Amino acid sequence: MFKKAFTLSEVLVVVGIIGVVAVLTLPTVINSADRNKNITQLRKVQNELQAAFSQAITKYGDSEDWGAYGAQYPNRIFEFLDIKRCGITFPSTNYDSNIASYPKCELKDGTLVASTGNAILVALDGINGNISGESVFGFDIYNNSGEIRPFGYGSDRNASTNAINLGSDMIFATNWAIANGNMDYLDCAASLNWETKLTCK
Repeated sequence: MFKKAFTLSEVLVVVGIIGVVAVLTLPTVINSADRNKNITQLRKVQNELQAAFSQAITKYGDSEDWGAYGAQYPNRIFEFLDIKRCGITFPSTNYDSNIASYPKCELKDGTLVASTGNAILVALDGINGNISGESVFGFDIYNNSGEIRPFGYGSDRNASTNAINLGSDMIFATNWAIANGNMDYLDCAASLNWETKLTCK
């Protein structure tokens, strides 16, 4: 007795369906992988900035004495970073239109850093990545405590509801990305809550 085999047309239909499903899901998978890579890199950059700030304080003393408006922050912090070159172009950002006038360097891993005096902006994807909260993030320099804190730290939640509060620029989601390990605010910010809903799922 012969077993019934699939016809060529049936095989082609199945292959076609698998292809359509792959085309529909592949961008989501790639996007998720890119975001996870950026979060890992963002956390690494924060650790490097904190280590550099601590080393600068050890060498130059209390950062509150470094000059008005953080005039010495860029030189003294950047001195202890693993820098490839400086004087580079930084992606345009809505956060600060004066970015072109600030000290800017490229780290050896390709991350760009720019100091606005009392803050440091980072571009994880180099000059081509200029999306706030996805590839461009920010850190505040707290000279009274010697800490490098992500933008949004302490202010990225609504005081009464604990809902995510990003202000006018996604760059203030830096703390959310580091603390929660996702960039779901790019997809469903209105539904996120620091206490009850940390992802879109």
